[in-house]
Amino acid sequence: MHHPAHGASVTRFADIEILRYTIPGFEALPLERKLFVYHLSQAALAGRDIAFDQNGRHGLRLRALLEGIYRHYGGERSSADFRALEEYLFRLWFSSGIHHHYGSEKFEPHFSRSFLTEALEEVQNETGQLLRFRGKELSELLDLIFDPTIAPKRTVQTGAEDLLAASSANFYAPGIKQSEAERFYREAYAELSEREAAAPPSLGLNSRLSSTEDGRLYEEVYRIGGLYGSALERISGHLKSALAYCESEEQRQSILHLLQYYKTGELSAYNDYCISWVADTAPQVDFINGFTEVYTDPLGMKGMWESLVHIRHEEASKRTAKICQEAGWFEAHAPIDPRFRKESPRGVSATVVSVAMLAGDSYPATPIGINLPNADWIRAEYGSKSVTIENIHSAYEIASEHSGLTEAFVHDADTLALLKRYEGTTE
Repeated sequence: MHHPAHGASVTRFADIEILRYTIPGFEALPLERKLFVYHLSQAALAGRDIAFDQNGRHGLRLRALLEGIYRHYGGERSSADFRALEEYLFRLWFSSGIHHHYGSEKFEPHFSRSFLTEALEEVQNETGQLLRFRGKELSELLDLIFDPTIAPKRTVQTGAEDLLAASSANFYAPGIKQSEAERFYREAYAELSEREAAAPPSLGLNSRLSSTEDGRLYEEVYRIGGLYGSALERISGHLKSALAYCESEEQRQSILHLLQYYKTGELSAYNDYCISWVADTAPQVDFINGFTEVYTDPLGMKGMWESLVHIRHEEASKRTAKICQEAGWFEAHAPIDPRFRKESPRGVSATVVSVAMLAGDSYPATPIGINLPNADWIRAEYGSKSVTIENIHSAYEIASEHSGLTEAFVHDADTLALLKRYEGTTE
């Protein structure tokens, strides 16, 4: 029986509904595991601003402007304009930027430019807050909100036009052409030594491509002392605190490799982290923390920052493990050409988990499953980890119980009864 808050609706706005979820298994954890969850969760929260900046180079300033007005505005807060500004801010929080989290199109404001400027002036005059927002600083942000031709799409990955010029995601400095960026990384891969090419780094994953005044391209690497350095320093501080509560030496080594990666920005250290993380299949509490998925980058190279902390769902994981043990059978009987079957498939470490914390690219538009790492050569040589996030999945299921979808598409009463009885076991 689920907790009554699990799957409950918190609020709705635009095309979004926010659901509650609970964390089964947390209360039963020993104190050491709870402290481990706490420190990993703090490390996750410390990276929140990175995702806002990666989604658009004005994202953090715009958030500060709108949050300041929302907090300090003393006018009529029930007016249509203020309610529309509130919804716009909620959408910005949800998407870590001003573009739809799924469709990538820019939000349309349903409040007027004059209302926003008057509300800002009221806050500045009455409270002395937000005084930095005036002149060019303010005009730039107002144009971003109200001019539909400015940054209309966060990510464009198809079409005849230059993909970097068409996209507003903040992975490339303004003015860098798609052909220039592609040539930069093509040449970088060509310059790898034979040893490096055998275990290739994911070039571009943890950097922003910029250029000097004379047009020479270079990478602003995400590392302590570099781009996003202050956030990575805070993240690393919480990861260091988590070291005292690791479940095993393997888990400790995984975090140490991650700390080295954040300190130096070296992608070889990230490979070391991925390899040690994949090998550590037994922890009760596990995590993801780093620049991971590349879907937001129009060229598909640069990783968005994200983090998850999750607790193994023991009963459901045992069921999944039985399936994974039969990887060879499934490979041999797969309905594919025998040429593409692996003779000795590496087992996938698949578990069912309850997520305790999400941040960055994983929050609050939440995945229900994850399969990592992304590097094909690591997956082929060392395997991968696959997790199904049971508490998020079940929250969705509970919220949809009264939508009528199941009844509409399952006309057989016996099948419907089986679904209701076993769906939670077989998901």
